[in-house]
Amino acid sequence: MTDQRIRVEVVRSGGFAGQSRTGRVDTADLDEEGAATLRRLLSASTLAAGEGAVAAGGGGPDRFQYSLTIIAGGERRSIVVDESDLSDADQRLLAWVLAEGRTTG
Repeated sequence: MTDQRIRVEVVRSGGFAGQSRTGRVDTADLDEEGAATLRRLLSASTLAAGEGAVAAGGGGPDRFQYSLTIIAGGERRSIVVDESDLSDADQRLLAWVLAEGRTTG
């Protein structure tokens, strides 16, 4: 990913308590190190590359489901995936956005 503005939203739902949590990050609001980290995590993620699972539906009880939306270069891409379908790189991206981003829930 280039130095273009990138916005990412992660919504985690489900789990034992069934609560949702949302995290949002925007490179325009991050310092240089944070923006570089986001770009690195996106580059490693199969979800961000469009290579991961494209639909959720069989994760099992008490599992999390994630909705990931990426807006970059005038394009918007969204994907929903069960936690059981996430690669290690995908998990790092989602966890970072939820931890570093403005969160609700």
